[in-house]
Amino acid sequence: GSATVNGVRATKVSASSTNGSVVANDVAADDVALSTTSGNVGTSGINAKTLAAHTMNGSVSAQSIAADSVSFDTTSGNVTSDNMTAGSLDARTINGSIDMTSLDAALASFGTGSGHVNATFVGSADDYRIDAQSTHGNVHAPQGNASASKQVTASAMNGSITLGFVGGGAATGSSDAGRSAPSAPGAP
Repeated sequence: GSATVNGVRATKVSASSTNGSVVANDVAADDVALSTTSGNVGTSGINAKTLAAHTMNGSVSAQSIAADSVSFDTTSGNVTSDNMTAGSLDARTINGSIDMTSLDAALASFGTGSGHVNATFVGSADDYRIDAQSTHGNVHAPQGNASASKQVTASAMNGSITLGFVGGGAATGSSDAGRSAPSAPGAP
């Protein structure tokens, strides 16, 4: 069956299911652990030191998350998030895509075997060291800043990667970001 946790304030919150969804809403805790073997994991309004969500056959979705450390993984399913602030984020799927919007993370790592990675960060690409690689897919990501304190790493085996940055006045998309075009030659 399913497991649901709503409006809990605690040191540790753990919810699991074998064959059903796991949902946690409006939870404040040091540690939040959510897992299911076959089903989706959904979260909203989580404030935690650590948040871990795991499923084998299902998707992980999250909205309005604030945590020091976040770990999302699924074997077969998508990972989605909107409005997350995290010290570190690790999002993994073997057969599925990763889609994240309004993300603010000091360290973000994404990985998928078959699927795309789309992530939009709050702030400037110049705030991040960026490493994005796809074996069989396109990569659309700015260069970032090699000496930045924040870092994003994204990898895909069979899928494209798109990393965007909103706000902060930085480049948002192509690997030519920050390069200027050559000047036209002067008239004779």
